[in-house]
Amino acid sequence: EMYEFKIRLKTKTGYIVRTFCNNPGGEVTLESYDDFLTVNGHANTTKKTTNTNFAILVTHSFTQPFNDPVGYGSYIAKLSNILAGGDKVILQCYEDFKGSKRTKKLGRVEPTLDPKHFILGDLNLALPRRTIESIIDFLERLETVVKGVTYPDNLLYGAEVKFYANKINNDFFGNVKIIGDCSGWTRSITYATSHGYLIAKEF
Repeated sequence: EMYEFKIRLKTKTGYIVRTFCNNPGGEVTLESYDDFLTVNGHANTTKKTTNTNFAILVTHSFTQPFNDPVGYGSYIAKLSNILAGGDKVILQCYEDFKGSKRTKKLGRVEPTLDPKHFILGDLNLALPRRTIESIIDFLERLETVVKGVTYPDNLLYGAEVKFYANKINNDFFGNVKIIGDCSGWTRSITYATSHGYLIAKEF
């Protein structure tokens, strides 16, 4: 009944993991930055697939002296690109991801991303150990409420990296207001819409 479900969990590693950008009938796409590629997803009103895709985001918090989270996320994305041949992303079956094995063939789940944009590989070579353990713990516990989410042939694409903007002080600009995700105050379509509504109510 909800188009985009939100599930948030503190995993056994201590990391917070959550779902993001749920797309019933959707497809996986590429997102291009200056010198690396990541994956994203979307759904089309008129063109539906037989798959549902969503992102799994692991929140990383850093302590001093490190202060370059964007550089950290960029490095992981670049490393996954290098492992995929430079201009592709990695695709892996869940069973292989959990078992730390490279995927060499797909099962019954058909990729929605064009094959020219991915290679079958092993995300374990690109992601930090605690991130991997957090994703597996999250999915295994999600299985208790969303049956089939840990089906062995289900696909993981990587990497997807989210870079959040700094929060804008909307009192600074007078009559000009910045709303939604680009303002740094929201993280999804639903919250972005609500943010716009709340700002509009002030006038």
